Amino acid sequence: MSRKRLRFQTYDEVLDYANGLLANGYVKQGNWSLGQNCFHLSRAISFWRKMRCRRLPAFAFTIGLPRIVPWIGELMYRIGVSAPAPPSAVSPEPVDDAEGIRLLTEAIAKDKAAKQYSANNVLQLWHCGHHLGFLLPNSETS
Repeated sequence: MSRKRLRFQTYDEVLDYANGLLANGYVKQGNWSLGQNCFHLSRAISFWRKMRCRRLPAFAFTIGLPRIVPWIGELMYRIGVSAPAPPSAVSPEPVDDAEGIRLLTEAIAKDKAAKQYSANNVLQLWHCGHHLGFLLPNSETS
């Protein structure tokens, strides 16, 4: 299974990429469609926003997690190990691509509005790149 290495710097780049896939078509290199990936990412962004606000100290999001999680994620991918997503972050039903992007857009808007310990939200930007990297634009597969 091949994937594209994506390194998003902003949430706007994430949405531009997802909308480009919707407009121009894509080829799945993994198990999830664009809608399923966007649903999952919207749930993850919402979950981490709530965690930042309630439970974890600021340094965990400014120093620790944004540096450690992407490194661990890349290592796990390279050696072929995956971590199952929590059931609440995986849709049991197929998700329409446009609906998935709508959910992701809403989650990103709320995260931008919260502005707590974001530091450009390195962790979630890496997570978006990881998942959307399994969807290749049609223009790159022909």
